[in-house]
Amino acid sequence: MQRLNDGAGAPTPLRVTFEEHPASDEAKLRANLDGHRGWFVARDVTWDVRMQSFYEPLFEPESVDFIMSYICLHWLDTTDVPDGG
Repeated sequence: MQRLNDGAGAPTPLRVTFEEHPASDEAKLRANLDGHRGWFVARDVTWDVRMQSFYEPLFEPESVDFIMSYICLHWLDTTDVPDGG
């Protein structure tokens, strides 16, 4: 697996922005991130949380941004589904 910092000598410091819908539970998201603070520190990664719709601009107009979005995949238990179902 290729990683962003492979072969770069010193690790590249990264800033990660978590964008979440304003109606979501911000405290729960922050508590989850705080629970992994050691992972972030060990990799020179800082983070922040933006509670706003992704339809709104997240960053300043003159910024250079890399955006990666994940879609959660859900799978269903098919043990009760007949073959071919």
